[in-house]
Amino acid sequence: MTTDKTVLEDIEKSLSVFDLSESIKDIFGKEPPSIKPSDNFNSYLKKCLETRILTPDEISYLYFLIISRKYTTLFPPLPYSFLKYAEEAVQDVRLYSFMIKHKVLIGHFKVNSKEVLFIAGPNPFGVKLVSSMIEKGEVRETLSYIAPFVFIEKFLSEFPYSPFSTGKGQETKHNRLLIQRERGLASEGEKLFARIMEEALSDRATDIHILPLEDDKGAVVDFRINMALVPKYRLRDTEYAQLRAFFLSSLKINDKPYSTSSAAKTFLTTGGQKIRYRFSSLPVLGEAFSESIKHSYVIRIHKDSSLINLDSLGMPIEVRTAVENAVMKRAGIIVVSGATGSGKSTTILSCLKFLKEKTRGAKKIITLEDPVEVVIDGVVQSEINEAAGYTFSKGLREALRHDPDVIFVGEVRDEDSAKLITQAAVTGHLVFTTVHAFSLEEIPQRFMSLGVDPLSLLGASLLFLEQVRIREYVPGSLDEVNEGGEVYLMERREIEEIKKYARDRVLFSVLPVTEKIKNAIYKEGMKAWRKIVRANRFPDIRTEILRLYEEKRISSQQFFEFFQYGVKNDRDQDADN
Repeated sequence: MTTDKTVLEDIEKSLSVFDLSESIKDIFGKEPPSIKPSDNFNSYLKKCLETRILTPDEISYLYFLIISRKYTTLFPPLPYSFLKYAEEAVQDVRLYSFMIKHKVLIGHFKVNSKEVLFIAGPNPFGVKLVSSMIEKGEVRETLSYIAPFVFIEKFLSEFPYSPFSTGKGQETKHNRLLIQRERGLASEGEKLFARIMEEALSDRATDIHILPLEDDKGAVVDFRINMALVPKYRLRDTEYAQLRAFFLSSLKINDKPYSTSSAAKTFLTTGGQKIRYRFSSLPVLGEAFSESIKHSYVIRIHKDSSLINLDSLGMPIEVRTAVENAVMKRAGIIVVSGATGSGKSTTILSCLKFLKEKTRGAKKIITLEDPVEVVIDGVVQSEINEAAGYTFSKGLREALRHDPDVIFVGEVRDEDSAKLITQAAVTGHLVFTTVHAFSLEEIPQRFMSLGVDPLSLLGASLLFLEQVRIREYVPGSLDEVNEGGEVYLMERREIEEIKKYARDRVLFSVLPVTEKIKNAIYKEGMKAWRKIVRANRFPDIRTEILRLYEEKRISSQQFFEFFQYGVKNDRDQDADN
């Protein structure tokens, strides 16, 4: 009978020490130790660990890659920091016996109040076997990882009652992670990531973009500052590989190795500030990458919740007054429209904080977001996970059973959630939501496309808000370029220029859906909607765009995004509509 032990032995025999040596050169650009006749795969890996040629996370990542070449496995590499959970599990005799018998590591911890158990081992078949044998009890989720045997042997040897014990190193067991973190033993990828994050925060970047170049040419790193994507670094191929190893070891616990996104994580700056961030990976394959798939990464740096408030939005006084009046209503729908990245969620979260402060916490507020980027104390925030079947419509149905006064639905995506939003407003809830519409006029059309009667929507609505994000410059800082007799205002892409002369600004236009407007629609029908919007919205965003362009505060590129055919022709087309 074939056991997991014999399978492990077969796997170990199939792994080549020469393959390992070449991989160290190719992936990390480091000079591997010389190979002796007595070396096998595990002894050579142990030599790399003891001589610090590779960090623990790099060894874990390398072992995963080599195993993946020979055996199909979706288990990601074990993050070395997870050993602290295994240390706690050793106190459970039953779990410890599994570790010894099957040569695996086992640990448990909580994520968002959910009990999670992980199992890691060098043999993917053995990991599956142990996972099926362990009684889950109160554990809600079991995770599987790949870990080289040198980790397991070293870990188990530190306990005097272990058959792997050497009788040494007992006093350092509990200090392993502290030493790794505070004495510079973090992986090279983690160190590089920390350096990039520190500079991104210093440059006030909102996103970090990492794009791989052709084979062996590394990657480029761009920062998004004041909406502009500006170049920052050129990484060597070895540095890109180190970053990729760090990202792969940092995937959220229920992700597969090539998942597209991570859970929200915390970065601790040198000044002690905690910054939340997420990263997303996208496989890129082209002629340049014909032999291997590389990944493009984007790191989103989340805003500090203390900076989220109505004062920080820069709303004109008449817009803010209309918004505050609508927010204090008992029931109805408030819709914020705009393009991706225009700050719709930030506006609504600022409204929720305002409402929470004004009512002194007397209203229960529930949000459904994808993802939750800013955590607000006193607000129930639920993260949508469509891959797991937890959609906006399902989340909204569950939220309505939790006796909410106020609900924020991050985005209207389907017919079910669009109709539920309208029903929730009619039954006495204050509902906030966003739509990807480019003007106030298009909001009812967006709901109509999802099967909602526009008259029902308008009857339940309190306020429509449109917003546009622009990059505004100090007058005189834009380059004037003469092309064919036409003068265009062009902007530069240098980081220092963007930081010094530009600022990120949001323009707002609001339409309070008053009883007068509702009666006009009931009487004249939706054919009068555009005329009613133009007569009642304030201020006009396009008028503000024209003023800023005449004052040389925005570039020609931004201007023509709003006046595609020129000012006169665009307005003539508006009049025809």
